Amino acid sequence: MAKTVQKVQELPLIRSSAHQIWLAGLGALSVAEDESGKLFKTLVKRGKTFELTAKDRVDEMRGKLDQQFDEMKERFDVKKAAASTMDRIGDGFDESMTQMLHRLGLPTKREIEGLSKRVERLTKTLEEKPTRTVARRRGKRRLTATTGA
Repeated sequence: MAKTVQKVQELPLIRSSAHQIWLAGLGALSVAEDESGKLFKTLVKRGKTFELTAKDRVDEMRGKLDQQFDEMKERFDVKKAAASTMDRIGDGFDESMTQMLHRLGLPTKREIEGLSKRVERLTKTLEEKPTRTVARRRGKRRLTATTGA
């Protein structure tokens, strides 16, 4: 109750202050007219200087805010967070499946691919030197066949 009474009493004071501010503005305008534009020109000149200074500060602040916004956007990017979570879940699932396949004695796709590459390399190596290997084998067979007779 006391707060309500205090607020009601403050209203005329606020109205009076607002009215005084209005009157000060009108007075400044009147003085500007009376001084034949001299004060007005001075105010315009100072206003331009202040505008340039303020504009530079505003541009600087805008740049900082844009940078902070971009950083926050990256930090709290929902799509990235969801993708990261899905990757972690997928990695855990892959690891569990690999362990299960090993328990059953089955190779994983990666292991099969690795073995396939090794077989390809071995085949290529054998194809490059077929005559030496075949000749050695044939020679040994002949020797064993001859000694046995």
